[in-house]
Amino acid sequence: MATDFVHTAEVVDAVISVLKGADGDTHTGGLPSNWFEEGDDGEEVWVQVIQHGDLRDLVLTDDLDDRLPCILVRGTGTQPLRTTTQSQECWEPVRIVHARRFADCRDSDGEIEKNITRARERYAKAIHTALFNDPNRKLATINSEGERSEVDLTTSDTSADVVTVEFGGWDLGQDPGSGTPETTNERVRADRIMVVAVDIRVKTITTE
Repeated sequence: MATDFVHTAEVVDAVISVLKGADGDTHTGGLPSNWFEEGDDGEEVWVQVIQHGDLRDLVLTDDLDDRLPCILVRGTGTQPLRTTTQSQECWEPVRIVHARRFADCRDSDGEIEKNITRARERYAKAIHTALFNDPNRKLATINSEGERSEVDLTTSDTSADVVTVEFGGWDLGQDPGSGTPETTNERVRADRIMVVAVDIRVKTITTE
């Protein structure tokens, strides 16, 4: 049976890569290019941080104000799926959290969005589109020429690959009674910070 089958860090790296997209400054297939540019007043506010992380860490260390807007990506714990004498299939659940100040929310024209519910919906759509840009659902980045860069999972066993990615659901922060901790805690803090979160599940297979 395969033994080296926990690939959380590399899966999170792959998620970050698809959010950033291909072709450098063009960000093909990733988030909109203006999310990565330090714009002037009236333009989209650039995302300062896209990295491995937990929103609670930034809150507890007082780093949150200096990092917004941000996207934090973290694994939530490898789950076994199917075991054979030759392989181990697992789910790698991943949570992607986007946080930004109310004042930094924009509409499609670049104007300040005062309806935060609409802002949550708009930013969720952009992130979701980037996450599932790969029609094969394998977290590959795809450049403007259609060339794929597949996820490279390392293992001390023979091989490891991403099998597929499944959508687990969005939390748009509207129901503090049943939402993710990230959105619920921010509503309790009442800091006028918009937080949305999405869960995905990445199926991997590791072969001995």
